[in-house]
Amino acid sequence: MLLASMDHLWRETPLIYSKQASDRLNCDVYFKLENLQHMHSFKYRGISLFAQEALKVHGPSAHLVVASGGNAAYAACGAALALQMKCTAFVPLKSASVKPLLEAYGATVLVGGENFQEALSKAKEAVASDPNAVLVPAYDHPTLWKGHSSLIKEISRQLPDASPKPDGIICAVGGGGLLAGIILGCQDAQWDD
Repeated sequence: MLLASMDHLWRETPLIYSKQASDRLNCDVYFKLENLQHMHSFKYRGISLFAQEALKVHGPSAHLVVASGGNAAYAACGAALALQMKCTAFVPLKSASVKPLLEAYGATVLVGGENFQEALSKAKEAVASDPNAVLVPAYDHPTLWKGHSSLIKEISRQLPDASPKPDGIICAVGGGGLLAGIILGCQDAQWDD
């Protein structure tokens, strides 16, 4: 798939101008198409960077273990496949339907309980019992935020030359990982005022 020697595994995604949204809101509106990532989510940026760091620190025997209802596990499985790493995903019962999708990427997938917290507990138990295991966080780790911050670096290059810095950036917030990455990226781009 992709080589582990690359600087990063994610792809640069397009930034597209939306005339309809711009006309409706009376400002310039752009959309960053993260659905075009290898694993169809911004999460691939941070989680693939985390996997690369785990590989550097722990070597080729590193075993990625993740608890997720979907996108984080999907990103971890894709990164593990790209880096030729072992991956185990613990999913809650309500997300068991993603099991075949994750297994198609070579992961071992286990239903870890009724909800995310129970799946996370099972993942932590697995990490404690395997000296090669590394717990992949779904959203709350500085390495993830660093990977997600690459969105802003790309946006700063992709905006038309005459464009000022954005007046605002709108994103969905679940666990806060994307938001933390955007804040970090805005600080790096000196857009944090």
